[in-house]
Amino acid sequence: MALIISIFHLKFKTYDITFFVCIWRYAKMRPSPHSNIRNSLATMSARKVQKVMVQPINLIFRYLQNRTRIQIWLYEDVTHRIEGYIIGFDEYMNVVLDEAEELNMKTQNRNKLGRILLKGDNITMIHAVPV
Repeated sequence: MALIISIFHLKFKTYDITFFVCIWRYAKMRPSPHSNIRNSLATMSARKVQKVMVQPINLIFRYLQNRTRIQIWLYEDVTHRIEGYIIGFDEYMNVVLDEAEELNMKTQNRNKLGRILLKGDNITMIHAVPV
């Protein structure tokens, strides 16, 4: 049994996003009596390297479970962003946000919106707001 931790780092404009993916993996770690040590070590190292794809729905669900404040970049609108807490979503990435605020990126003014439904067609990117 081995714990494999993969770290994915994404840099987008001024934001750094890091994903940690942990999985448990069961693998035979002892060499076969009919193979040499070099082949055994190559096989073991090949088994340890495994990348796991993070599904977007899982990340959104994690934001919902942890009540993480998120910021949403809007499609074809670079001057406004929406911040809030995800309290619901569906397979079309329609998102229900609580304590939502509209953020004007030019003036840094915030407009309180309350509880809103944001259609998935308007979403370009979702990320956690740095604390």
